[in-house]
Amino acid sequence: MKYLFSLACFFFAYTLCAQDGYWQQEVDYVIDAEFFPEQDSLSGNVKLIYTNNSPDALEEIYFHLWLNAHSSTSTAFSKQLVAHGNKDFYIADDSQRGGISGIDFFVNDQQVDAVFSSNEPEIIKLPLPAAVQPGQSVTISTPFEVQLPFLFSRPGFDGQVYHFTQWFPKPAVYDADGWHLMPYLDMGEYYAEFGQFEVNIFAPGDMVIAATGELQNESEVNWLEALETATRNGIKDQYSFDEVAALKAEKAATTRLWTFKQDRIHDFAWFASKDFLYLQKPVLIGEETVQARAFFLEDDVFLWEQAPNYIAQGLSFYSEKVGDYPYAHCTAVGGALQAGGGMEYPMITVISPTDNDIALKTVIVHEVGHNWFQSMLGSNERSSPWLDEGINSLYEEWALGAEIGVNDLEFRFQKLGYSLMNSRHTNQAITEASQKLTPTNYYLDIYGAGAFATYYLKEYLGESAFTAGMQDYFNTWKFKHPNNESLQRSLEKASGKDLMWFFQQLIVAEQTFDYKVKGLEGNNIRIENTTNIEAPFTLTYLDETGKILEENWQEGFTGEALIPLSRSDFHQVKIFHRELFPETNRQNNSIKSSGLFPKNEKIKLVGLKSGQNVLAGKSDQPLLFLTPSVLWNAVDKFSIGPSLTNTSLIEKPFEYTLLPNYSFGSSDLVGMGEVRYTIFPESTTFQYIRPSIRGRQFHYNTFQDVELKYIQAQPQIEFAFKKPEVRSSVQKKLILQSRINWIEPEPDVNTTTNELIQYDLESEVFNTLEFIRENDRPFNPNTGRIWVEQNENFGKLSGEYKYRYDFKNEDRHVWFRAFGGTMLYTETGAPTISRFTAMSRYNNTDYALRDLQLDRTGAVYSGSRFFYDNVETNNFQNNWIRESDGGLKMKRYSANLSEVVGEWMAATNVAASVPVDLPFGDLRVFGDLAVFQDLGLTEAEQTRALYDVGISYGFSDFFRLYYPLAFSDEFKPDIDDLTFSEKLTFSLQANPLELKEAIRKRF
Repeated sequence: MKYLFSLACFFFAYTLCAQDGYWQQEVDYVIDAEFFPEQDSLSGNVKLIYTNNSPDALEEIYFHLWLNAHSSTSTAFSKQLVAHGNKDFYIADDSQRGGISGIDFFVNDQQVDAVFSSNEPEIIKLPLPAAVQPGQSVTISTPFEVQLPFLFSRPGFDGQVYHFTQWFPKPAVYDADGWHLMPYLDMGEYYAEFGQFEVNIFAPGDMVIAATGELQNESEVNWLEALETATRNGIKDQYSFDEVAALKAEKAATTRLWTFKQDRIHDFAWFASKDFLYLQKPVLIGEETVQARAFFLEDDVFLWEQAPNYIAQGLSFYSEKVGDYPYAHCTAVGGALQAGGGMEYPMITVISPTDNDIALKTVIVHEVGHNWFQSMLGSNERSSPWLDEGINSLYEEWALGAEIGVNDLEFRFQKLGYSLMNSRHTNQAITEASQKLTPTNYYLDIYGAGAFATYYLKEYLGESAFTAGMQDYFNTWKFKHPNNESLQRSLEKASGKDLMWFFQQLIVAEQTFDYKVKGLEGNNIRIENTTNIEAPFTLTYLDETGKILEENWQEGFTGEALIPLSRSDFHQVKIFHRELFPETNRQNNSIKSSGLFPKNEKIKLVGLKSGQNVLAGKSDQPLLFLTPSVLWNAVDKFSIGPSLTNTSLIEKPFEYTLLPNYSFGSSDLVGMGEVRYTIFPESTTFQYIRPSIRGRQFHYNTFQDVELKYIQAQPQIEFAFKKPEVRSSVQKKLILQSRINWIEPEPDVNTTTNELIQYDLESEVFNTLEFIRENDRPFNPNTGRIWVEQNENFGKLSGEYKYRYDFKNEDRHVWFRAFGGTMLYTETGAPTISRFTAMSRYNNTDYALRDLQLDRTGAVYSGSRFFYDNVETNNFQNNWIRESDGGLKMKRYSANLSEVVGEWMAATNVAASVPVDLPFGDLRVFGDLAVFQDLGLTEAEQTRALYDVGISYGFSDFFRLYYPLAFSDEFKPDIDDLTFSEKLTFSLQANPLELKEAIRKRF
């Protein structure tokens, strides 16, 4: 009776779909294959019957040969891997590549030449001798040869483990939107037609095969049963598997046929190894028994012996919540997958290696769930990945939570990641196509936001209505191709609610919503929606202890609304007390019933021991991070104080960082700070506009025990241009900056009284306009800059280009830098050091006080300009440099700067990795050449060239040591008598404010 009722429901649902004009094609396969593991290859033949259920006559059928993505480095697959920072396939030997060859199509027994795509070897067009009319079928066959690649993604081999996925010629989907042609991608999955499969595999006798479909050969079924028994006996026998080895040895000299059949599936995958062990567990689903099966390697037995239980857990939960599993088995394979933690195919999934039982359980439950969300509900994974990954990730969390009695799912890590990207306005829509997503957003928006958005919807509808809607969706659309509208109709039908806010607003938006409490007005609360997403929300009433008195749902709106309060005996009322979906700003969500500042939460003081959410900046309260600050320079010595900031990984519109320190060297207040505000305009020109101001106060020198201070203010406005697409690695910026320095001049001495005559601070202003183009791609990144600097005494134009060349087959690099500059004008009072210098800038040539130097004691400020001290102390901290201008790593110790500065300059700098493994860093050789107009020569001899060659050691560009081995004769009088350590120069990124930005950039 149950089956008759189910059949009736099926035909009723089908009739409704037909009334809407829905149709789908059908493809039935017979595949014969012989596997040659010694050559990592296969010979096969595929015969398929293609049934045209569309209203269109088809004159051609497109096929995918997805394995051909592994045939060269010019494929979309290879390019995507490189763009995502993975060059393993790109640098692989040709012997590790693979693909499909030997294609020879016959259509209804008539040979037909296929037309290969000129730029995508995975796509071919098969012209038909006669058009296939609506309702007609055509028989197509072809032999094919498979050369398995090494496992770089999903298909391939690794040692004695073989993955046959995307391994046979397969028609593309034709639906109401036309043909869906797609290259194989590592990040981006599939879309295929349903049908019947019969697959016959000839393989060596000791090979164990796990596959989609039901095994038909009684002898092989019995052999697998014996293997399962032998595996269990081996586990009981202290993990000794002699019985398994003997069982396989009996078949080693034979060739066996494995025949699999299955209907109502859209793909067929199989996995083979001589080393597989096998366990299974029966699971009762409805009135049918399903085998939960696990194939795995002996090395993984300690983890995988529990795998059938994990599979059973997933089968039971998804069957209860979504719909009964209809197949005879559900299988997980411990393979060598490289694309993510697991990859699903109908009835079978392959799992990446792991050494963690919790991770294994999580991935298996997730992959089992994909039997519903895409294997049976066959949505287009490439264009709508959230329909399988997002929704399935909710059910995975739900299933794992239900096991331990947790039903209130938090999705902490997922929401943290989403909030991080949302704060930078780099999110993408949950419904975005996979090929348009960044790798970060693919996981944060699709897996993460897709999951907690669906959970948010579940909580709004209530579990009963949500489950009824999902079951209707499953029963209506299983073995079909649903889309967003299909899911929306089912959920609206079950709940009786209009879900436009979810399907047409929330999940298609790149940014989230934000509700804001405006105030209490009598027995009402006024709330403003600052966006156009009409998302429903909860109002929670809390007492003084934070206990929930009441919580109720409110329908969403735009603009402002006055909402009646359901009670008056509350201390605080709050929007989204449970954070069901991250808002732009949660710190405007609450109001107290009384108090001086009822809407303002107390500032929360945060230390390093706080939880990850708080440390990342995720909180309902304003956060003030308090940590110790320790600074040092040659005059102030050590200074200590607090570091006070509201800056975290999650960016806020208004941010500040203050480091007020007390100096033990100068007995004075020193330190630095920054305040900035970020605006995200709606225009298509700018990603953001960021005005800011930095400031600092330190001492740069002493004169007869008097510490000479300088104060700097640096107002700036930064315009970041919007990228043409989010995936682009190119970022362009325009920066306007002023650097205002107030400097205490060197005092004079009253010759009569010997008293010091101290002067007021003198000011200098340096204005800069800079354009930056940065291509931060994983391989061969480059940056170009051009800037104009202006001061009352001079104007100069400079340009710089940096390029890192990455060797294809090794983790080695060559760094190139080119520099050019010219003075636009020079007044009489312009200091010599304001011109271009052949060396990198260092303490005494940092005329604009750009850098946070460790030691400026060789500098003298008098007459509104810095002078170079003739008697500079030579110590290590004094040898700090910053690569700029000519970029030589030498330092000039004589006072005659005219020999190394010029009105114009051209320079090139090269460094290369040395293939030597050293602890904590890397070794490089470098060479620098600067050509310039030497102010110390006559007009006829004004061009001079200086060079140096040496070695450097350090980690990244954060800290590097440089030692010269050869250099121009002009430097010899300066350094011939210096010791080894005195010849060393070093670069160090020591500015805490810049370090903060460097850390942020990595997330």
